[in-house]
Amino acid sequence: MSGQGIRKISTFGSRLTSTVSVCLVLLLMGVAAMIALAARSVGDDVRRNLGFTVRMERGCDSIAVRQLSERIAADRGVESAVYLSADSILAAEMAALGGDLALEAGANPYSAEIEVRVRPSHANADSIDAMAAVYEMADGVDEIVSERAVIAGVERTMNRLRLVLIIIAAILLCVSIALINNTVSLSIYSRRFTIHTMRLVGATAGFIRAPFVRAGAVNGLVAGLGASALLCLLRAYGATVDPIVAECLPWTSMAAVCAGAIVAGIAICALTSYFATNRYLAISYDEMFLK
Repeated sequence: MSGQGIRKISTFGSRLTSTVSVCLVLLLMGVAAMIALAARSVGDDVRRNLGFTVRMERGCDSIAVRQLSERIAADRGVESAVYLSADSILAAEMAALGGDLALEAGANPYSAEIEVRVRPSHANADSIDAMAAVYEMADGVDEIVSERAVIAGVERTMNRLRLVLIIIAAILLCVSIALINNTVSLSIYSRRFTIHTMRLVGATAGFIRAPFVRAGAVNGLVAGLGASALLCLLRAYGATVDPIVAECLPWTSMAAVCAGAIVAGIAICALTSYFATNRYLAISYDEMFLK
């Protein structure tokens, strides 16, 4: 095999190794992003089930209760407000107990209620307490039962999870940039004498740098596409194992993750190629044997 053929194989192998390495790093970053999005989706689902219960006075006019229910539902922080009549609550309790309740003189011991669920953006103790304080003063309201303990627990859990994910994402980002920088730098290191030869024949820095930056961007694009394909396969497999994965990670979210992987691959590889090329443009021929 000729020396030119050996050099082509060596260059191809170097680019392939660089592309695969970057692809694996982007895959790792994509998995972290998927975990973060899934955690956010689960958190939003939990928050949608938080709220408070408005218990009305016994014998309160049903029309007034419905009007209050419509007023609460129109609140911008409320996801839903469901009116439950005293008779429907009694029927539900009887069905749960599997028989009739012993009622005094047939009197219904329950009063009408309004089950309020707040939006995820307002699912915190302060917002719910503020809304509850407003509706507690409405006519016919007996009391408002708030899930404050549950809300506080959810807030603590989500804050801790968010902190852990931020730390993991920061570590992965630093490790990813370092790995990609080393991989791309090694690829350009193998062609440092080509850079020096181009300098000797009078090529400008921009002219020398351009093909390396383009090659880095192409490698990043290919690596990003490869990582995106693997991430989509991982999501599809997860949905077959557990349908809840499809709910937590819709394809719209996966599209954002894949787009981020592709953009990150192109940007990081292009920038790394730019700075790595500049390094060899600034050193002498003798220093190339030491770098």
